[in-house]
Amino acid sequence: MPEYVAELLEAIHGATPSLREMSEERSRLRPGPGKWCPRDVIGHLIDSASTRDSWTFVSIDERLRLRPRHNLDELAWKPLPRDQPATLDYFMSDYVAHLKHHLAQIGIGLD
Repeated sequence: MPEYVAELLEAIHGATPSLREMSEERSRLRPGPGKWCPRDVIGHLIDSASTRDSWTFVSIDERLRLRPRHNLDELAWKPLPRDQPATLDYFMSDYVAHLKHHLAQIGIGLD
């Protein structure tokens, strides 16, 4: 099993009790002007983990015509140099790091 799978499960299981115990008031508390409250952070993590692309309904020929070169190197939380392969393993590890970063941002430490 890849290490990121264990890390993702650990992050989810480690953060869930703290998130469930968080009061409504605390969940809406912004650490400063223009900063995200815990509700914003969790919403962002949910959005970034789900896909909202309408590419599912576009034919392969149309996809290739519209996007001759992928931009996967730009989509990651920590972008990848264009000359390195954008693998699923990279994106999974990157997402787990992204998740941990934001959980720490709202005071949920996992380490």
